Amino acid sequence: DLVYAGEGEIAFASILETGSWDGLPGPCFRREGEIIRESGLLLTEDLDTLPLPDRGIFDMEKYFAHWYSMDRVDPSLRGTSIMGTRGCPFSCTFCQPTLSEIFGKKMRRRSPESIVGELQELMAKWGIDAFMFEDSTFIVDHDWVHGICDAIISEGLGLRWCCNIRADLLTGELLDHMFEAGLRKVNIGVESASQRVLDEIYRKQITVKGVERALGMCKRRGIFVQGYFMLGAPGETLEEIRKTIEFAASNPFDDALFDITTPFPHTTLWEKTRHLIRRDITDFDCFQNCVYDLGDISPEQIERMKRRAFWKFYLHPSRILRTLWTAASPRNLRRTLVKARRV
Repeated sequence: DLVYAGEGEIAFASILETGSWDGLPGPCFRREGEIIRESGLLLTEDLDTLPLPDRGIFDMEKYFAHWYSMDRVDPSLRGTSIMGTRGCPFSCTFCQPTLSEIFGKKMRRRSPESIVGELQELMAKWGIDAFMFEDSTFIVDHDWVHGICDAIISEGLGLRWCCNIRADLLTGELLDHMFEAGLRKVNIGVESASQRVLDEIYRKQITVKGVERALGMCKRRGIFVQGYFMLGAPGETLEEIRKTIEFAASNPFDDALFDITTPFPHTTLWEKTRHLIRRDITDFDCFQNCVYDLGDISPEQIERMKRRAFWKFYLHPSRILRTLWTAASPRNLRRTLVKARRV
């Protein structure tokens, strides 16, 4: 009935109280077959005022059994995900401006006290010993991250955790402090090993050399690293795709996720390439389907290369033993089967 961009916690509460979304800024709905989107957004500067997720409505034991964000660190960890921010200051073509239309153009942050309070509640209620910051740009504000680390250390939480980082924002000082606070794994959005693709297609504002620098910094400190990669962007050549696969396999990443480039509606990438889309939006699946007509490169070829990328990465001589150990672990067998669906 309704799609809402903005603070869903505020909008949904308002609808429940009034029984209607009339007068609510920002809803998108159908009226007599016509799609209508009202202007405006309900946003708050103080994310601490928003309620925390009610995990009690889920079977959390089943959830913990399937949680694999930190399997590479320790498959026995019992964890969940939290978020500390909303919004993103960067302009990557595969996210923006859609992300800003949902959360606004300004990045907003919860206080370190709020985040530590949620972690303490999760420890007391669910017995977690690990967690992941799902924020896509967690380390933008170094002072804020240092504040979180200080709070985690001062409260003696003793949790192990991971987060998503941008390679260009990482420093040794920040990494050391995060490690002291329990950081044991990072996920880096690499996307491509072609600087041309990063600059001209994704506008990622990072460099391949910067990724290598960040990777080395993490490995020297014993921090596990997962790389995120995308294959099959319009304008990307077969040689550039092969280069990305080889870069992932031959560098000391512990894990890798290869997606097929798929444009989110109304992002810059979508607007620039929508004339090349040959599949209905209901078929959009970045794990399995190439939705583009790429001319000399067939969709089936991209899909095969994505599968080959996983095999090449995880069966590489440098990590095949660890791959077999992880996959064969009794606790990990079910999780391995879940993850294999992406291949």
